[in-house]
Amino acid sequence: MIQGDLLNWCKTRVPDMQSRILDLNALAAWRIPQNVLDNGSRKCHRACIHRENTLHQLSDRTGYRSYAHYQTTMQFYADLLSCNTVKQSLKLTPGDFVDGRFPGFDGESIRRMILTQDNPLLNPVIPDLEDILTDFHPDQVGISVTYRSQLSPGLALAGWFRSRFRSLPIVIGGAFMACLPLDGREAIAEENIIVHVGRGEDYFRSIFAAGGTDTHLGFSEPDFTGVDFSLYFSPVLTLPMITSRGCYWAKCEFCDECRETFRMDDCDHLLKRMMSLVCKYGVQHIHFCDHAIPPVILRQIAGSDLSIRWSGFVRATTELTDMAFIRQLAISGCNMLQIGFESYDNGILSAMNKGVNPEHYPTIIRNCRKFGIRTYVYLMFGYPGQTIEHCEGTLESMKRMPPDFLNAAIFRLPPGAPLARDRFTVKNGVTDQHSPGRLYCDVQSDALFLPDLRRWLSKRFKSDETIRKIIKNTPHYYKSSHAVYFRADNAY
Repeated sequence: MIQGDLLNWCKTRVPDMQSRILDLNALAAWRIPQNVLDNGSRKCHRACIHRENTLHQLSDRTGYRSYAHYQTTMQFYADLLSCNTVKQSLKLTPGDFVDGRFPGFDGESIRRMILTQDNPLLNPVIPDLEDILTDFHPDQVGISVTYRSQLSPGLALAGWFRSRFRSLPIVIGGAFMACLPLDGREAIAEENIIVHVGRGEDYFRSIFAAGGTDTHLGFSEPDFTGVDFSLYFSPVLTLPMITSRGCYWAKCEFCDECRETFRMDDCDHLLKRMMSLVCKYGVQHIHFCDHAIPPVILRQIAGSDLSIRWSGFVRATTELTDMAFIRQLAISGCNMLQIGFESYDNGILSAMNKGVNPEHYPTIIRNCRKFGIRTYVYLMFGYPGQTIEHCEGTLESMKRMPPDFLNAAIFRLPPGAPLARDRFTVKNGVTDQHSPGRLYCDVQSDALFLPDLRRWLSKRFKSDETIRKIIKNTPHYYKSSHAVYFRADNAY
């Protein structure tokens, strides 16, 4: 059971290989509300009354005909999920899952996640798993954990398989495994579960003993055979794609994406992959999951007539200040760009080694707005050396040319980032992934204390009329994943 982006690559090496792709996230998104019982509360009762219509509208155009209608529908869905997690230690929303039974990522917490198979995200899909396993007997099971919220159910799933198939090889990978502290990974391995950190292709190359070089390694055409696309909450069929691995900039002090060597797909091969998805599956929207789409790829796409819509992450480079270039992106089908501005202060951006000019931000937003491309901007507050005055400057600058959507976050330093090697920034010396149970480093800063920052964000930033309007128009739960479906006229 492996992911679609690896399936085609594997089949070219083992043509008779049999496999099944299971997106248990999408399946659980339906099964959980379907299993909810009315607990008598007004909120739960109303959500149960609208249950069938809610699930239908979130996976159909009708649910996205206006943003106000979408908000109402999404709130009914959120209420259904909260009805299911009455235990105070569990918090389940459409966009997150917090399992308070396991507050840390140390070895003992990880072992408990594996052994505690009573999991609200896993329980509803067990019957589906058992049905599949009646006529499909895998030689190996792969589990992908991309986000923190998937760790607890992912490990519970691994434990479920291990309890039933003692000798079955189980491998768990995905982006979050690289973030997990070393003692957590060791605890998983002690339960006879393989932990793979890195590209999935590398693991399967070792299984198939595949040698030599592969020009398109990591950029194979995804094979979604057997995937039930009706399970996904979107108005049109949307599929993910990557044009590159790693980050072409890879110099930001706060980011750990520099650990992966940068590679990108051949431009002609990329366009063939995109059109193949359109022809084979009828995809109407492609979301590029790159850390940042390389400028050469953007230029290639800008000159193409793809007859679909697309969105993705980009850096605030000078190309985006060119109105003619933005116009070509819009013609090619681009309807949203996600951009990490981080700050409007040039001194802070220089300390971050961000490599962008904040004076370009208003022009980028203005150009995108002119041609109907929405901007989803990310800000970071609390970077070492940043003061309230810096934060105020960012607020006032953004208000002069606000983006369509906004994600404002408090700075956290992953151990793999270059800044984490600075002993003057990290408390108690340099922290790496050998530190038990830790995902982030403790950062020391004389310029801005965290309580003061939280107070400013709550009382000043989020209370500002312009910012409040942007936040209100930004989908609360699925954020950028659903923001892309709302045009300036508020309908897809």
